[in-house]
Amino acid sequence: MTLAGAVRARRLAPAVRRAAEDHVRVAADAGDVLGRLNAVWARAAAEVPRYRDAVAGGDLPARFASLGEFAAAVPVTSRSEVAQAPDRFRDPTTPADALRTTGGSTGEPLRLPAWRGEFPGAAADLWAARAPYGLDPSSRLLLVWGHAH
Repeated sequence: MTLAGAVRARRLAPAVRRAAEDHVRVAADAGDVLGRLNAVWARAAAEVPRYRDAVAGGDLPARFASLGEFAAAVPVTSRSEVAQAPDRFRDPTTPADALRTTGGSTGEPLRLPAWRGEFPGAAADLWAARAPYGLDPSSRLLLVWGHAH
């Protein structure tokens, strides 16, 4: 363990534990996931032009009865679709605090909106996702193309 790893582990351990517990709890409660999905969808259908237009035009429902219905009804959005018309996929009522840029491994990096409220949990979520592979915040990291691996 490196000094940086020890500091990172001490700082992030409680948040990583909470994130992992939350992921397990949410995955175990499909009804809760459907409720959360419908709440987010209601806002997207009201504010995000791409989804507002699809719901108004009858192409997508205003509410989903199941996660399967959502998966079957909502088309996968391609990277090029977002790159060509990014404002159609953003909620204009909530201006972003920052823009994050994808790694650009496809040769076409995307700039995506980000908000201060998501920053504190982002590191914990990353480490919670790495935990099943035996990695924790004290693990050594290798930066490849600017990303931690």
